[in-house]
Amino acid sequence: MQIYYLHHAGGLPCVPRNLRAALRTGDSTVTPLRFAGTGSTIEDFAHHAISDLVARTTVRATGPRVLYGHSMGGTVAYEICRQLGPAIEQLIDVVVLAATAPWWLPGVTRPRIAAPGPGIKGRSEQRLVTHLAAVDRYLPCDHDVPDVRVRVLYATRDPLVVPHAALKWESLGWEDLRFHAVESSSHLFHTEIVDDPEERRWESFIGELRSETSPESRRWLQ
Repeated sequence: MQIYYLHHAGGLPCVPRNLRAALRTGDSTVTPLRFAGTGSTIEDFAHHAISDLVARTTVRATGPRVLYGHSMGGTVAYEICRQLGPAIEQLIDVVVLAATAPWWLPGVTRPRIAAPGPGIKGRSEQRLVTHLAAVDRYLPCDHDVPDVRVRVLYATRDPLVVPHAALKWESLGWEDLRFHAVESSSHLFHTEIVDDPEERRWESFIGELRSETSPESRRWLQ
C-alpha cells in the first residue's frame, strides 16, 4: 500500500508518527506530498501536489494507492480530484478524508480565521496564516469531480460525537462514498487520529482498506 499524505494547515510535508508506525511493513509506504510555499491558494497547492504525485508514481506501488487528506489537506485532496478529473484513476485508487467538506457546500459552516496562538511564531505563523487564508478564499469555478472511491473518517465516542452527516462530503454525490467510524473523545477527531500514539485506530482502518482493495475482492482498480 502506498499512502500519499496531504498535511493540515500550518503543517509541513512530513510523515505523521502513527502512520509511519502503523505501516511498518515491507509493502507499505507513506509519502508526504509537497505543496507548502508553492502559492497562496488551494488551487496552487493542489497543482503542485499533483506534480509531486506524478513524479513519485513512475513505478506502480504494491497494493492500493491512497490519497489521504488531513484537515486542510482534505480540501486540497478534493481540488486534486477536480483538477485531474477522470485521470485520477491512473494515480489513485482510494481518497481518504479526515476533514470537513469545503465551506461552500450546502450546510457547511464557513471557517473562522483566528490569529495563531502565542506558541506559533515566525515562519510557522506565516505558513499557518497563508494556509487558513487559502481555505477561506477557496471557491472553485465548477464542482465537477470524478466518481472515485472515497472514505471519510468520523468520530463516534461521547461526549463530543461528530456524526458523519456533519462533515457534508455526501453533498458531492460520490457513488462510492463510505464513512469509517473512529472512536474519539475530541471533536477535532482528525487531529487526534494523526497524533494517536496507540496506532490501533489506523491499523484497523488500514486493514479494512487492504481487504476492500485487494485483487481478490475484484474492486482494486488495475
